[in-house]
Amino acid sequence: MQAFLSTTYFGPVQWYQKLCRCSTVYMERCDSYRKQTYRNRCVIAAANGPQVLTVPVERPSGSGKLLTRDVRISDHGNWRHLHWHALMSAYSESPFFDYYADDLRPFFERRWEFLFDFNEAIRATLCSLLDIHPNVRPTTRYVGNEELRVMNEENLQPGQGVGNEELRIKNEELRVKDEENMRAGQGCADAGCGDGAARGASPAIRNSSFQTPNSQFVTPNSSLVIHNSSFISDFRDAIDPKHPLPDADFEPRPYYQVFASRHGFMPNLSVLDLLFNMGPEGIFWLV
Repeated sequence: MQAFLSTTYFGPVQWYQKLCRCSTVYMERCDSYRKQTYRNRCVIAAANGPQVLTVPVERPSGSGKLLTRDVRISDHGNWRHLHWHALMSAYSESPFFDYYADDLRPFFERRWEFLFDFNEAIRATLCSLLDIHPNVRPTTRYVGNEELRVMNEENLQPGQGVGNEELRIKNEELRVKDEENMRAGQGCADAGCGDGAARGASPAIRNSSFQTPNSQFVTPNSSLVIHNSSFISDFRDAIDPKHPLPDADFEPRPYYQVFASRHGFMPNLSVLDLLFNMGPEGIFWLV
């Protein structure tokens, strides 16, 4: 499976699972930036429960859309110092905090200008520490849901391109094919084809040779698990701290947490929680 992912700041376990399981990941940098997402925030397990750490970003000038690749990090509020001390407070008693501290401290000392570059540096370091080696390709243009659907149907990859006119023609062809297949299915239903008709099955099922043109594919953000290695899933908006979409390929599995006796297991926190608590064994919660 291949996937589109949005960039994250110390992303959640679910996000790193995709990096581990997908053959290719297209890291989105050309979408319109949205606030209150994992793009600039992470959630850790603190003594009082889940704690959100947010990287402040500079407000764009003017009213035009701001692309993720152009988002600049703000130095407002001494956030680097606050984030590092929050991590020390939350994980100083965890089994592996001291082991990984020197690898992660530079992200709270050095300044990065752009959020995307900062996140990618974090991602590369964490992948190395977790011993996962994803094939990550930053996007060069935005691929919308409709274009992605056509790309999956035509077995295209990002970069091969589907122009607006070509997309319109393909959609018209699919619409005509849908109508033809529906008429064929209805004709079979009227004739009472096979046992399916007696059971009241839908036209698509009654005609054993018929499948809807998109039945072997799913729409972006679908919760279905895809086993076709060329299929491209879209998790850009599915992995979200406030409004996550269903993901049948991800089921949080409990592991040791410092404050579990106080709060119970807290699922899908920042991968830092998994790393500090489970160390090298963290990869077994991602594969």
